[in-house]
Amino acid sequence: MKRQGGTVSVAPAQRRFPVFQAPFDESYAIDLGELENQIEWLFDNGAEGVVFEMVSEVLRLWTSEREELAGKACSLVADRGLVVVSATAESTQAAVALARQAEDVSASAEICTLPVSSPPLDDDSLRHFEQIVTRTSISVVVQLCGLRCPGVTRRPAGAFANR
Repeated sequence: MKRQGGTVSVAPAQRRFPVFQAPFDESYAIDLGELENQIEWLFDNGAEGVVFEMVSEVLRLWTSEREELAGKACSLVADRGLVVVSATAESTQAAVALARQAEDVSASAEICTLPVSSPPLDDDSLRHFEQIVTRTSISVVVQLCGLRCPGVTRRPAGAFANR
């Protein structure tokens, strides 16, 4: 990443870690067979790991379902790559519990965002992330949305191409 003038330039990613979709059957139960098919397809097509986070519909899942999907993803990936698991929740206590679950199922790292109901980045938000980082031993990816951080603006697709 390079800062040039008032813009930030991000180099293209060198590795592929797609976000997998939480598969459901016709009764809205998690379809673990389809999860296996999806992860196999991702690795057959060049994935070097998988991510289980916001667009995987984590906020719609029960805590037990999140743990089940994270654990199954970790066992399916095994030593073929990395698994990054969401620890996003509406409270710090819940986020820490989810981060510990990710650690317990052998995730490579956890990813977390600010609680949806929180204000823009402030000291309380920083304490939220600090609690997650200090209470687990695996790596933490902090995902910040451009609209929630002072001084950061949303840019159209391609705005961060190498310049």
